[in-house]
Amino acid sequence: EGEILLPEIYETYVRGLTPSELSELLTKRYLEFMNDPEITVRIEKFKPLRVSIQGEVRNPGTYKFPSYSTMDTLIYGYDQLSKQGNQSNIENNKIESINSQFSNDNFIKKNTDKITTISNAIRRAGGTTSKTDLSRIAIIRDIPIGQGGGKKRAIVDLTSFINQSDPTNDIRLFDGDRIFIPKLA
Repeated sequence: EGEILLPEIYETYVRGLTPSELSELLTKRYLEFMNDPEITVRIEKFKPLRVSIQGEVRNPGTYKFPSYSTMDTLIYGYDQLSKQGNQSNIENNKIESINSQFSNDNFIKKNTDKITTISNAIRRAGGTTSKTDLSRIAIIRDIPIGQGGGKKRAIVDLTSFINQSDPTNDIRLFDGDRIFIPKLA
């Protein structure tokens, strides 16, 4: 709903604030009741993402995706390093020579399974049609109040993702994002 209910200050509108902005706002509000309040805001659990996708997809609509997980998994290739006999390089902080022996995919991996992207939304909406123009996908996103508020529009070209498996433009989606996929001209 965008509001929180707290002792002494009662209802406070917080929609569109980042955790640090909310912490600053609550600190100011509690100055009336406390001397030097120290308030830290931590997100316990993210709500599921709701993303609207319209235009040239098989099933346009609003879709829910699981909430983002802040637990990024780093996999350190210790077993691979010990097989190469380069443990002394680690001890001597010579990571550069080790990096050159392994591709980044094998050395450190970041788990992105919980991040929702444009391609996830297209899949959830049943895929594209024969008239879909993936070179002009429009994404409209709400901007936090602390960054000026309002909405921001971006045009994304997803053809490199489809043709060359280049994930550069398969950007992360956030709650409330609206996607419009146009017809071929």
